[in-house]
Amino acid sequence: MGIPNLLRGTVIKATPDRIQLRWRGQTLEAVNSPTRSYLPPPGAPLAFFVRPEYVRLVRKDRMVADPGHHMNLMRGEVVNDEDFGTTWTLRIRLDEPGPPAQGAWDLEVEVPHLVYEILEIERDRRWEFSIHRGSIHVLPA
Repeated sequence: MGIPNLLRGTVIKATPDRIQLRWRGQTLEAVNSPTRSYLPPPGAPLAFFVRPEYVRLVRKDRMVADPGHHMNLMRGEVVNDEDFGTTWTLRIRLDEPGPPAQGAWDLEVEVPHLVYEILEIERDRRWEFSIHRGSIHVLPA
């Protein structure tokens, strides 16, 4: 059993409070450690992870995603899902060219069973989703 969403990107820019990185064609922003800033140079490889329950689907009944609430926006398709009783695990492939980061998909997303039903995810497989900058955990080299 592996760790879901253990990913590798490339540093764009690092400051004491934020790290910008490139992953699967996306520019993501992560919070740097408040106690031990990690300041890798631009172009350095970077490992990071995101807990599946911290990836948020953007509701389609909202006109526009609020940038203050929804950051690190991406689009993709649910290519696999699995029912675990109280939650569903969704496996999403980004709408970006190139091989997925985790075999057949890029991210695992965990949603409550009720959310899966209300949003009709079984029927509607294409989603926009976001990851808060504080939910991207950078792993220093």
